Amino acid sequence: MKRLQRNPEKFEPIDLFSSIGLQYDYNLQNPKDREDFIQKVSDSLTSAQNDQRVLFGKRVESSFPMVLGALGEISFIKQEDSGASFSNRKNIKLPEYRVTTNDGEQYLVEVKNCHSSDLNYEYPFRKDYLSELQTYSEMNRVPLKLAIYYSQYNKWVLLDPSSLIEQSIRYVTDFLNSISKNEMGLFGDLLIATLPKLEFIIINDNEKTSEISDDGQTLIVIKSIMLKCGGVEITNDLDKNIAFYLTRYGDWVESSVTPSVVENKLESITFTFEPEGRSENQEFEMVGYLSSMISSAYRERTIHDDKVISIDANVDPAQFNIGIPTDYKSTELPLWRFKIQPNFDNEIKRSFLQTEG
Repeated sequence: MKRLQRNPEKFEPIDLFSSIGLQYDYNLQNPKDREDFIQKVSDSLTSAQNDQRVLFGKRVESSFPMVLGALGEISFIKQEDSGASFSNRKNIKLPEYRVTTNDGEQYLVEVKNCHSSDLNYEYPFRKDYLSELQTYSEMNRVPLKLAIYYSQYNKWVLLDPSSLIEQSIRYVTDFLNSISKNEMGLFGDLLIATLPKLEFIIINDNEKTSEISDDGQTLIVIKSIMLKCGGVEITNDLDKNIAFYLTRYGDWVESSVTPSVVENKLESITFTFEPEGRSENQEFEMVGYLSSMISSAYRERTIHDDKVISIDANVDPAQFNIGIPTDYKSTELPLWRFKIQPNFDNEIKRSFLQTEG
Protein backbone atom coordinates (compact mmCIF):
# COMPACT_ATOMS: atom_id res chain seq x y z
CA MET A 1 0.00 0.00 0.00
CA LYS A 2 1.19 3.50 -0.87
CA ARG A 3 0.21 6.94 0.36
CA LEU A 4 -1.93 8.86 -2.13
CA GLN A 5 -0.22 12.01 -3.32
CA ARG A 6 -1.60 15.36 -2.14
CA ASN A 7 -0.44 18.97 -2.16
CA PRO A 8 -0.87 20.08 1.47
CA GLU A 9 1.39 23.12 1.11
CA LYS A 10 -0.93 24.59 -1.51
CA PHE A 11 -4.38 23.78 -0.14
CA GLU A 12 -4.26 23.06 3.59
CA PRO A 13 -3.03 26.49 4.82
CA ILE A 14 -6.03 28.20 3.24
CA ASP A 15 -8.33 25.51 4.63
CA LEU A 16 -6.89 26.04 8.11
CA PHE A 17 -7.17 29.82 7.75
CA SER A 18 -10.79 29.40 6.74
CA SER A 19 -11.55 27.05 9.66
CA ILE A 20 -9.97 29.31 12.28
CA GLY A 21 -11.32 32.38 10.52
CA LEU A 22 -14.91 31.20 11.06
CA GLN A 23 -14.37 31.60 14.80
CA TYR A 24 -12.55 34.96 14.62
CA ASP A 25 -14.31 36.43 11.57
CA TYR A 26 -11.11 36.70 9.55
CA ASN A 27 -10.92 38.61 6.29
CA LEU A 28 -8.54 36.90 3.89
CA GLN A 29 -7.55 40.26 2.39
CA ASN A 30 -6.76 41.82 5.78
CA PRO A 31 -3.01 41.66 6.61
CA LYS A 32 -3.71 41.94 10.36
CA ASP A 33 -5.96 38.89 10.21
CA ARG A 34 -3.27 36.92 8.39
CA GLU A 35 -0.71 37.95 11.03
CA ASP A 36 -3.10 36.96 13.80
CA PHE A 37 -3.64 33.59 12.12
CA ILE A 38 0.12 32.94 11.89
CA GLN A 39 0.56 33.88 15.54
CA LYS A 40 -2.24 31.55 16.65
CA VAL A 41 -0.77 28.66 14.66
CA SER A 42 2.69 29.35 16.14
CA ASP A 43 1.29 29.47 19.68
CA SER A 44 -0.61 26.25 19.10
CA LEU A 45 2.49 24.45 17.84
CA THR A 46 4.50 25.67 20.85
CA SER A 47 1.80 24.48 23.22
CA ALA A 48 1.60 21.07 21.54
CA GLN A 49 5.38 20.73 21.56
CA ASN A 50 5.35 21.03 25.35
CA ASP A 51 2.47 18.58 25.80
CA GLN A 52 3.87 15.08 25.39
CA ARG A 53 0.47 13.52 26.02
CA VAL A 54 -0.97 15.30 22.99
CA LEU A 55 2.07 14.52 20.84
CA PHE A 56 2.11 10.80 21.68
CA GLY A 57 -1.65 10.58 21.17
CA LYS A 58 -1.48 12.20 17.73
CA ARG A 59 1.51 10.04 16.81
CA VAL A 60 -0.41 6.87 17.68
CA GLU A 61 -3.41 8.10 15.71
CA SER A 62 -1.21 8.72 12.67
CA SER A 63 0.53 5.36 13.03
CA PHE A 64 -2.70 3.37 12.78
CA PRO A 65 -3.12 3.63 8.96
CA MET A 66 0.59 2.86 8.55
CA VAL A 67 0.21 -0.30 10.62
CA LEU A 68 -2.88 -1.41 8.70
CA GLY A 69 -1.31 -0.58 5.35
CA ALA A 70 1.80 -2.58 6.20
CA LEU A 71 -0.24 -5.62 7.29
CA GLY A 72 -1.27 -6.01 3.65
CA GLU A 73 -4.97 -6.91 4.01
CA ILE A 74 -6.37 -3.39 3.55
CA SER A 75 -7.22 -1.82 0.18
CA PHE A 76 -8.09 1.71 1.33
CA ILE A 77 -7.82 3.87 4.46
CA LYS A 78 -9.27 7.35 4.77
CA GLN A 79 -9.28 9.86 7.59
CA GLU A 80 -12.99 10.21 8.31
CA ASP A 81 -13.04 13.14 10.74
CA SER A 82 -11.23 15.70 8.56
CA GLY A 83 -12.78 18.54 6.58
CA ALA A 84 -16.10 20.28 7.05
CA SER A 85 -19.14 18.21 8.09
CA PHE A 86 -22.83 19.09 8.33
CA SER A 87 -25.60 17.19 10.08
CA ASN A 88 -29.17 17.72 11.25
CA ARG A 89 -28.39 15.70 14.36
CA LYS A 90 -26.89 17.21 17.48
CA ASN A 91 -25.29 14.22 19.17
CA ILE A 92 -22.95 12.85 16.57
CA LYS A 93 -19.20 12.25 16.41
CA LEU A 94 -17.05 11.15 13.51
CA PRO A 95 -14.46 8.41 14.16
CA GLU A 96 -10.91 8.88 12.94
CA TYR A 97 -10.77 6.40 10.06
CA ARG A 98 -12.79 4.51 7.48
CA VAL A 99 -11.11 1.22 6.57
CA THR A 100 -11.85 -0.99 3.56
CA THR A 101 -10.42 -4.52 3.51
CA ASN A 102 -9.29 -6.44 0.45
CA ASP A 103 -12.59 -8.36 0.70
CA GLY A 104 -14.57 -5.11 0.40
CA GLU A 105 -15.70 -4.97 4.03
CA GLN A 106 -15.81 -1.48 5.56
CA TYR A 107 -15.27 -0.40 9.17
CA LEU A 108 -15.24 2.90 11.02
CA VAL A 109 -12.42 3.00 13.56
CA GLU A 110 -11.82 5.25 16.57
CA VAL A 111 -8.18 5.14 17.70
CA LYS A 112 -7.00 5.50 21.31
CA ASN A 113 -3.66 5.40 23.12
CA CYS A 114 -3.41 3.73 26.55
CA HIS A 115 -0.13 4.54 28.29
CA SER A 116 -0.80 2.69 31.55
CA SER A 117 1.30 -0.36 32.43
CA ASP A 118 -1.26 -1.57 34.97
CA LEU A 119 -2.91 -4.71 33.59
CA ASN A 120 -6.01 -3.91 35.67
CA TYR A 121 -6.30 -0.31 34.50
CA GLU A 122 -9.79 0.32 33.15
CA TYR A 123 -9.56 2.35 29.96
CA PRO A 124 -12.76 4.43 29.88
CA PHE A 125 -15.27 5.36 27.18
CA ARG A 126 -18.04 7.74 28.27
CA LYS A 127 -21.47 6.46 27.33
CA ASP A 128 -22.47 9.68 25.58
CA TYR A 129 -19.17 9.70 23.65
CA LEU A 130 -19.68 6.14 22.48
CA SER A 131 -23.32 6.85 21.64
CA GLU A 132 -22.28 9.73 19.36
CA LEU A 133 -19.86 7.45 17.50
CA GLN A 134 -22.53 4.78 17.20
CA THR A 135 -24.99 7.31 15.77
CA TYR A 136 -22.60 8.11 12.92
CA SER A 137 -21.91 4.39 12.43
CA GLU A 138 -25.62 3.59 12.14
CA MET A 139 -26.23 6.50 9.76
CA ASN A 140 -23.56 5.12 7.43
CA ARG A 141 -24.52 1.48 8.01
CA VAL A 142 -20.86 0.70 8.64
CA PRO A 143 -19.81 -1.13 11.85
CA LEU A 144 -17.81 0.77 14.46
CA LYS A 145 -14.60 -0.63 15.95
CA LEU A 146 -12.35 0.74 18.68
CA ALA A 147 -8.57 0.47 18.21
CA ILE A 148 -6.45 0.82 21.35
CA TYR A 149 -2.66 0.94 21.37
CA TYR A 150 -1.19 -0.23 24.69
CA SER A 151 2.06 1.67 24.40
CA GLN A 152 3.75 0.09 27.44
CA TYR A 153 3.33 -3.33 25.82
CA ASN A 154 3.60 -2.22 22.16
CA LYS A 155 0.31 -3.99 21.49
CA TRP A 156 -2.62 -3.10 19.22
CA VAL A 157 -6.12 -4.39 19.90
CA LEU A 158 -9.31 -3.90 17.92
CA LEU A 159 -12.57 -4.12 19.86
CA ASP A 160 -16.22 -4.15 19.02
CA PRO A 161 -18.14 -1.79 21.33
CA SER A 162 -20.07 -4.84 22.60
CA SER A 163 -16.78 -6.16 24.02
CA LEU A 164 -16.56 -3.30 26.52
CA ILE A 165 -17.58 -3.73 30.17
CA GLU A 166 -20.54 -1.56 31.14
CA GLN A 167 -20.46 0.58 34.28
CA SER A 168 -22.85 3.28 35.53
CA ILE A 169 -21.82 6.23 33.34
CA ARG A 170 -19.14 4.68 31.17
CA TYR A 171 -17.83 1.59 29.43
CA VAL A 172 -14.34 0.27 30.19
CA THR A 173 -11.87 -2.37 29.12
CA ASP A 174 -8.70 -3.61 30.78
CA PHE A 175 -5.68 -5.18 29.09
CA LEU A 176 -6.73 -8.81 29.59
CA ASN A 177 -10.27 -8.21 28.37
CA SER A 178 -8.87 -6.37 25.34
CA ILE A 179 -6.46 -9.20 24.50
CA SER A 180 -9.11 -11.91 24.74
CA LYS A 181 -11.55 -10.00 22.50
CA ASN A 182 -9.01 -8.59 20.08
CA GLU A 183 -10.22 -8.49 16.45
CA MET A 184 -7.05 -7.19 14.77
CA GLY A 185 -7.11 -10.37 12.71
CA LEU A 186 -9.83 -8.68 10.63
CA PHE A 187 -7.10 -6.39 9.31
CA GLY A 188 -4.46 -9.07 8.73
CA ASP A 189 -2.59 -9.13 12.04
CA LEU A 190 -0.70 -12.36 12.74
CA LEU A 191 1.35 -13.81 15.58
CA ILE A 192 4.67 -15.05 14.18
CA ALA A 193 6.75 -17.90 15.57
CA THR A 194 9.96 -19.62 14.49
CA LEU A 195 12.73 -21.84 15.81
CA PRO A 196 15.08 -20.33 18.37
CA LYS A 197 17.55 -18.98 18.15
CA LEU A 198 18.12 -16.29 15.51
CA GLU A 199 21.72 -15.27 14.89
CA PHE A 200 23.02 -12.22 13.04
CA ILE A 201 26.72 -12.70 12.20
CA ILE A 202 29.12 -10.06 10.90
CA ILE A 203 32.03 -11.66 9.01
CA ASN A 204 35.23 -9.61 9.18
CA ASP A 205 37.58 -9.30 6.20
CA ASN A 206 40.85 -10.43 7.82
CA GLU A 207 42.90 -9.61 4.74
CA LYS A 208 42.11 -5.92 5.18
CA THR A 209 42.52 -5.74 8.97
CA SER A 210 45.34 -6.09 11.45
CA GLU A 211 45.68 -8.12 14.65
CA ILE A 212 43.94 -7.05 17.84
CA SER A 213 46.09 -4.45 19.60
CA ASP A 214 47.23 -4.63 23.22
CA ASP A 215 44.40 -2.33 24.30
CA GLY A 216 41.82 -4.70 22.74
CA GLN A 217 40.97 -2.60 19.69
CA THR A 218 40.87 -3.68 16.06
CA LEU A 219 39.53 -2.50 12.73
CA ILE A 220 36.45 -4.21 11.30
CA VAL A 221 35.84 -4.35 7.55
CA ILE A 222 32.59 -6.17 6.88
CA LYS A 223 33.13 -8.92 4.34
CA SER A 224 29.64 -10.46 4.54
CA ILE A 225 26.59 -10.94 6.74
CA MET A 226 25.29 -14.36 7.76
CA LEU A 227 21.96 -15.18 9.41
CA LYS A 228 20.99 -18.41 11.12
CA CYS A 229 17.76 -19.85 12.47
CA GLY A 230 17.92 -22.77 14.88
CA GLY A 231 21.58 -23.23 13.97
CA VAL A 232 20.86 -23.49 10.22
CA GLU A 233 22.40 -20.92 7.90
CA ILE A 234 19.87 -18.89 5.89
CA THR A 235 20.92 -18.53 2.26
CA ASN A 236 17.76 -17.35 0.47
CA ASP A 237 17.52 -13.55 0.14
CA LEU A 238 13.81 -13.44 1.04
CA ASP A 239 14.42 -15.57 4.13
CA LYS A 240 17.34 -13.32 5.11
CA ASN A 241 15.18 -10.20 4.88
CA ILE A 242 12.45 -11.77 7.00
CA ALA A 243 14.93 -13.06 9.58
CA PHE A 244 16.61 -9.66 9.84
CA TYR A 245 13.21 -8.01 10.32
CA LEU A 246 12.42 -10.44 13.14
CA THR A 247 15.73 -9.77 14.91
CA ARG A 248 15.27 -6.03 14.61
CA TYR A 249 11.62 -5.62 15.54
CA GLY A 250 10.52 -8.87 17.19
CA ASP A 251 10.11 -9.53 20.91
CA TRP A 252 13.16 -11.75 21.30
CA VAL A 253 16.01 -10.22 23.29
CA GLU A 254 19.62 -9.87 22.28
CA SER A 255 20.96 -12.48 24.68
CA SER A 256 24.64 -12.29 23.72
CA VAL A 257 27.24 -10.66 21.50
CA THR A 258 30.05 -13.13 20.84
CA PRO A 259 33.29 -12.34 19.00
CA SER A 260 35.26 -15.11 17.31
CA VAL A 261 39.04 -14.60 17.41
CA VAL A 262 41.57 -16.77 15.56
CA GLU A 263 45.32 -16.10 15.80
CA ASN A 264 44.66 -12.72 17.40
CA LYS A 265 42.43 -11.62 14.52
CA LEU A 266 38.73 -11.00 14.73
CA GLU A 267 36.91 -13.38 12.41
CA SER A 268 33.30 -12.58 13.24
CA ILE A 269 30.83 -11.16 15.74
CA THR A 270 27.62 -13.08 16.47
CA PHE A 271 24.53 -11.29 17.79
CA THR A 272 22.12 -13.85 19.25
CA PHE A 273 18.37 -13.26 19.66
CA GLU A 274 16.13 -15.63 21.60
CA PRO A 275 13.02 -15.61 23.79
CA GLU A 276 13.46 -14.75 27.46
CA GLY A 277 11.84 -18.06 28.43
CA ARG A 278 11.26 -21.36 26.63
CA SER A 279 8.00 -23.29 26.36
CA GLU A 280 7.92 -26.94 27.31
CA ASN A 281 7.19 -29.60 24.67
CA GLN A 282 7.17 -27.03 21.86
CA GLU A 283 9.87 -26.59 19.22
CA PHE A 284 8.89 -23.10 18.09
CA GLU A 285 8.61 -19.84 20.05
CA MET A 286 6.55 -16.72 19.46
CA VAL A 287 8.52 -13.78 18.06
CA GLY A 288 5.64 -11.28 18.21
CA TYR A 289 2.66 -9.75 16.46
CA LEU A 290 3.14 -8.18 13.04
CA SER A 291 1.29 -5.04 14.20
CA SER A 292 3.74 -4.67 17.10
CA MET A 293 6.78 -5.09 14.84
CA ILE A 294 5.42 -2.51 12.41
CA SER A 295 4.86 -0.13 15.32
CA SER A 296 8.47 -0.62 16.42
CA ALA A 297 9.66 0.24 12.92
CA TYR A 298 7.40 3.30 12.88
CA ARG A 299 8.75 4.37 16.25
CA GLU A 300 12.27 4.59 14.78
CA ARG A 301 11.00 7.21 12.33
CA THR A 302 9.00 9.32 14.78
CA ILE A 303 10.64 9.14 18.24
CA HIS A 304 14.16 10.05 19.32
CA ASP A 305 15.44 10.05 22.90
CA ASP A 306 11.88 9.21 24.05
CA LYS A 307 10.55 12.41 22.50
CA VAL A 308 8.21 12.74 19.54
CA ILE A 309 10.09 14.32 16.64
CA SER A 310 7.40 13.70 14.02
CA ILE A 311 3.69 12.90 14.12
CA ASP A 312 3.83 11.04 10.82
CA ALA A 313 6.50 9.29 8.73
CA ASN A 314 7.10 10.40 5.15
CA VAL A 315 7.19 6.85 3.79
CA ASP A 316 4.69 4.43 2.31
CA PRO A 317 3.20 1.75 4.61
CA ALA A 318 4.68 -0.88 2.29
CA GLN A 319 8.15 0.00 3.61
CA PHE A 320 7.18 -1.37 7.03
CA ASN A 321 5.86 -4.66 5.62
CA ILE A 322 7.80 -7.75 6.69
CA GLY A 323 7.25 -9.28 3.24
CA ILE A 324 6.03 -12.79 4.07
CA PRO A 325 4.16 -14.22 1.03
CA THR A 326 0.87 -15.99 1.76
CA ASP A 327 2.30 -19.24 0.31
CA TYR A 328 5.63 -18.89 2.15
CA LYS A 329 7.55 -22.11 2.84
CA SER A 330 11.13 -22.51 3.95
CA THR A 331 13.28 -25.16 5.57
CA GLU A 332 15.97 -22.62 6.51
CA LEU A 333 13.56 -20.21 8.21
CA PRO A 334 10.46 -22.20 9.24
CA LEU A 335 7.59 -19.92 10.29
CA TRP A 336 4.42 -20.59 12.20
CA ARG A 337 1.69 -17.99 11.65
CA PHE A 338 -1.29 -17.65 13.95
CA LYS A 339 -4.37 -15.55 13.36
CA ILE A 340 -5.78 -14.64 16.76
CA GLN A 341 -9.57 -14.85 16.92
CA PRO A 342 -11.62 -13.08 19.60
CA ASN A 343 -13.27 -15.25 22.21
CA PHE A 344 -16.28 -13.54 23.68
CA ASP A 345 -16.27 -16.01 26.59
CA ASN A 346 -12.88 -14.52 27.64
CA GLU A 347 -10.86 -17.52 26.50
CA ILE A 348 -8.22 -16.82 23.87
CA LYS A 349 -8.55 -19.00 20.78
CA ARG A 350 -5.83 -19.38 18.19
CA SER A 351 -6.62 -20.14 14.59
CA PHE A 352 -3.70 -22.14 13.24
CA LEU A 353 -2.96 -20.94 9.74
CA GLN A 354 0.17 -22.76 8.68
CA THR A 355 3.10 -24.71 10.06
CA GLU A 356 6.38 -25.13 8.27
CA GLY A 357 8.78 -27.39 10.10
